[in-house]
Amino acid sequence: MSQKHKNVLKQLFPAELRENHDLDMILEGDHLDQVQAGAETLLSNVFPDTTFELLPDWERLLGLSQGEDASTTARVAACVAKFKETGGLSITYFKQLAAAMGLTIEIVEPQPFMAGIGAAGDTIYEPDSIWCWRVDVMDVVPVAVLYFRAGESPAGDPLMSFFRPEIVDVFENLKPAHTFVYFKFAYYEDFTTYIEQDANYHIAATELEITFENLDCNEDAWVRKDFGIDFFSGNFAHQLMVKATGHDDAGMAGVWAMTNILDDLKGIEDASGDFLSLIMLYDTGASAYKLRLRECDSGTLYDDDYTIAVDTEYYLTIHRDETVGSFGTLYCYVYSDAERTDLIDTLAIALHTSKKDFRYLFGVNSYNSAAAVQKLSGVVSYLKIITP
Repeated sequence: MSQKHKNVLKQLFPAELRENHDLDMILEGDHLDQVQAGAETLLSNVFPDTTFELLPDWERLLGLSQGEDASTTARVAACVAKFKETGGLSITYFKQLAAAMGLTIEIVEPQPFMAGIGAAGDTIYEPDSIWCWRVDVMDVVPVAVLYFRAGESPAGDPLMSFFRPEIVDVFENLKPAHTFVYFKFAYYEDFTTYIEQDANYHIAATELEITFENLDCNEDAWVRKDFGIDFFSGNFAHQLMVKATGHDDAGMAGVWAMTNILDDLKGIEDASGDFLSLIMLYDTGASAYKLRLRECDSGTLYDDDYTIAVDTEYYLTIHRDETVGSFGTLYCYVYSDAERTDLIDTLAIALHTSKKDFRYLFGVNSYNSAAAVQKLSGVVSYLKIITP
């Protein structure tokens, strides 16, 4: 209202009264002001996206049960997502539903082996798999890859506290009744499950981070995991954060690598082997730290560089696209922010000779050129396998 209620009440009297009458008008006017404000608040609470005071009522009506630590913003977002549910049968519908909850997903529908359609090397699924579908949740945070069914995640599971479990309940409620849906959550790699070789104690690995101090170019040292023969066999996308923290002369180290041989990067190169890698180095000629995207093809090297600043975090997405070029193209997208919205450079190498598949993934790998006093220090963290 343009006028307070006390002023409106005064205008209702034929004569102007003062003193106690004024006090009565103020008191009654204040009560009417509160009623008006309450009515306006109630009007905004009619809709789930602007509710506050009636938020518990919306949650009750929509069948939502939020954790005690859930923020008001998260609770409102859950109400909006639930309110917008209409049901659907298409993959597009469920992907849009997840997007409304702030999640990126892919949906996989297993197909049983069929004569004339299946081929050697295809996964063999049970015939009843045609009633099943899997939701791969991409953009969530840490610790391993877990598979679970709705309601089966154990109490205290970090998944329940980190990753918006309401997507499970929503999909269970809206899926076609004759189907079974299960979920795969992509997490950051747990480096404590990797194998570390570090005779000189230059590497320290925690769940989400590898720190290397004075990693020398005359030692074999690494943190790696064996995913199995030809595991990385097609297109893939990995994310990680890297930071250079110091050097002594022309230090160099791999801060991400795929190989089929257990050796340092220089050893694989000298053995005419193959690898894909991202190398951090200090270029003494340019007096600058660099990130170097590298392919080693039967011992021949192909590189693309980007100059970086010391003690600065860079957020990377490394992507192999086998549809680009004769044997695929390897990209490294360099971002300045964790959300990966500020792209500052793109490294690219058109891959050579033949299609190559890999089994070992390295978080850190040394470059043993037998050069003493060429040391590098840095950090690798938040490695996430988006797609194998």
